[in-house]
Amino acid sequence: AVVSTQSTGDVPGEGQPDGCAIFYHGDRFSLADFHHRQLLNQMKHSTGSLAMATKLECIEDGASILVVASHLKGGPKTDQTRLEACQDLAAFVEEHSSPNDMVILGVDV
Repeated sequence: AVVSTQSTGDVPGEGQPDGCAIFYHGDRFSLADFHHRQLLNQMKHSTGSLAMATKLECIEDGASILVVASHLKGGPKTDQTRLEACQDLAAFVEEHSSPNDMVILGVDV
């Protein structure tokens, strides 16, 4: 099974729309929850990066796993933007995780 999201591509100078996907074994896990958002900088403007959080439940024992994927913008002069996107990503993970969740985070730059 797959869950995916795509950015709007509406940030000036950021190029084409971007996307993320999470693939999982549908015979071993069920989709319990899904959230996505554009990552923001400290001024609450879009960084052009996005994140998605997918909560999966193990069919066998009911254990929860939060799988988070993000694609951060790269290139020259983006260090501060990536730092601020990572700060927002950390808040996004905290917002959607529970104390007992295993969290798997994958980030592509």
